[in-house]
Amino acid sequence: MGAADVLLDLAATWSGAGRPGSGRGLDEAPEPPLWRQRVAAAAAAGRLDAAGGGRAPVIFIPPLTGVQLELSLHNKPAAPHFWCRRSTRGWLQAWFNPRMLLPWTIDCWADNLRRATVECDGEGGRCGDPAGVAVKPVPGFESGMRVAPGEEEEEEEEEEEEEELDRRLPAVCGAATGEYFETFAPLAAALEQLGWRRGTDMLAHLYDWRLPPGEWVQPGGYFDALQRQIEEAVQAAGRPAVAISLSMGAPYLALFLRRHVAPAWQARHIAGHIAISGGPTSWVWGGCLDAPLTTVAGADGAQYGRAALRTLLRALPVLPWLAPAPAVFGGKTLVVDEATGKRYTAQSLGAWLRAAEVWEASLQYMEDLSAPPNHTLYCLYSTGIETTTGVTVSLPGLSPRYKQQFSDGDGVVPLRSLQACDAWQQAAPAGRGPASGAGGRASASGSPSVHIRRYQGLRHAALLRDAQAFADIVEAVLELAGPRAVGAWS
Repeated sequence: MGAADVLLDLAATWSGAGRPGSGRGLDEAPEPPLWRQRVAAAAAAGRLDAAGGGRAPVIFIPPLTGVQLELSLHNKPAAPHFWCRRSTRGWLQAWFNPRMLLPWTIDCWADNLRRATVECDGEGGRCGDPAGVAVKPVPGFESGMRVAPGEEEEEEEEEEEEEELDRRLPAVCGAATGEYFETFAPLAAALEQLGWRRGTDMLAHLYDWRLPPGEWVQPGGYFDALQRQIEEAVQAAGRPAVAISLSMGAPYLALFLRRHVAPAWQARHIAGHIAISGGPTSWVWGGCLDAPLTTVAGADGAQYGRAALRTLLRALPVLPWLAPAPAVFGGKTLVVDEATGKRYTAQSLGAWLRAAEVWEASLQYMEDLSAPPNHTLYCLYSTGIETTTGVTVSLPGLSPRYKQQFSDGDGVVPLRSLQACDAWQQAAPAGRGPASGAGGRASASGSPSVHIRRYQGLRHAALLRDAQAFADIVEAVLELAGPRAVGAWS
């Protein structure tokens, strides 16, 4: 069934006529999702049809912890306990597998997933897994859609274990833990109903989110893989691609576009970017304080496995890259250490991290990304939720050791960081104009446009589970990648 057939079917179904051959009218039909109502209305009004050509390819860029990982052990020389495996037959699911977080396995699991700091090259930002350990993304489209593969026969047991994990392993700058086990899956299902095909013109970029940016940029690294993936999709479709990112996926894509490919390549291959809860501004989204707090505090509130989790969290070199950006936070005091009397701003936060013996190989990639992109950008974010914006480190022996101060944000990213995208809208026109050739849809002035949607009271990645935000995202995809624009964002 083609895109036009799908859309006409939707329009017929939800306009009161019922699905052809179903014998049911609208009064008997269940209430459709909001996004389907909008698409059906656009199709019925003639604003969406197949006249504009085929669909552009869509590529999903997952967030921190948003790609499933698997590991293989081969004669691992050292392990925390005698019962930890030293070798495996093939590959084992490592992220996410609740069974590896049981009291007798968590030490083994954390030791396998950590990055070996002694093997880190500080200048190049390269490091390695512990000797005898290999880790890579689980292959396949679904690996970037949801964190846990799940097994129906043991669903109830896994839910209890996932609840326990959520109490021990905090979400860091939008990490896909706890409430975020499913990320892009519902959106992919919606786009499939509109004619996109998994693995053909709808792709997931799978990368190892633990690594520092210094490894992503290396020859043969994940940025090379992303470039090939986009080029192949664009060549097959004959249209530039649309990137959809969640949380850390936005700065990942921004770094790729700034460091790895030329502006001319971007113009030919990128129609636009839909950034959900993480606009690619000023390094990341401006950064969040949860990342450095987690690397220093580790799993301070863990009921068990605290030492193992602290070791793992302090050995994830990507976390310092997510710290608050000086370009956004300036000289504001973020951390007060009562033991030393020192105060740390975004500019001096590295000293606090060094004092905590946290590895900083990725800090050199905290470049200023304040200049607007040369492609159309859609920013979606929420506010109205208490978000960590300051930390006081108490004297040793006092509880809580890390006292947090809160202000407005999305529960993970502070408002000051989220609003960095707003400045671009003032610098770039926001109207929708005709297609601008290989560069995608531009504003009436011919320049790439910036569109913003703000929501209230939705926690970070929850935008993908809110009916209004979800419908806005689908419409943004159709404006950039569909046969003809819906125009709702104009």
